Amino acid sequence: VKSLENPKYILMASVFAALTYLVRQNGMSNLVLVLIFFAISFRSMPKMDYLKYIAGIIAVFFAVCSPFMLQRYIEYGSPFTFTLVDNIFAEKWQFFDYAFSNVSFLEFIKTHSAGDLFNRYITEGLLRGVSNSFRQMQVIALMFLFFLYGIATKGLDRKFLPFTLNIATVLLSLSVVYYIANGGTRYMLPLVPSFIVFISIAIQSIVLQ
Repeated sequence: VKSLENPKYILMASVFAALTYLVRQNGMSNLVLVLIFFAISFRSMPKMDYLKYIAGIIAVFFAVCSPFMLQRYIEYGSPFTFTLVDNIFAEKWQFFDYAFSNVSFLEFIKTHSAGDLFNRYITEGLLRGVSNSFRQMQVIALMFLFFLYGIATKGLDRKFLPFTLNIATVLLSLSVVYYIANGGTRYMLPLVPSFIVFISIAIQSIVLQ
């Protein structure tokens, strides 16, 4: 959001996005979030400056997380794993239990139809993640209505676009997690700041009206 005042701050956003990779390897998805936000918010920037920032975002991201990518590669044989999520394409995942053999993505799609993929990652994955995130707010149903109003009125506003992208990225990245591990409320914690922002926007808008 600060980069809307000075685009140089987008490089700091890339640094913090890279730090999420230290927590878990799917932090890589936050690089996509930063790039999408920049591409949408600064599309009127001169082309050369635009390309320099795109290159800078990517370079800064990998400069921060590359030592840890190397460590994971040496330790586990891949920078995108830490053993507990090795079998994301297995038929079923069990914590600390490798009874279900791991398969590669290419092996997986050879043995599954388009319908299987849709059911696995959309119906049982993404939609379950969306349902779970909304269920967290049922305790305060009125706040949930405020959230819907806030995101409907300001979700695509340039200033609040990062929060919308945060919600979309988290839910999309959880599509695999929710299928193989049945999900959990703790996965929704990254959405809390965005929920609070849109609820606050809605309340302020209604009060002013």
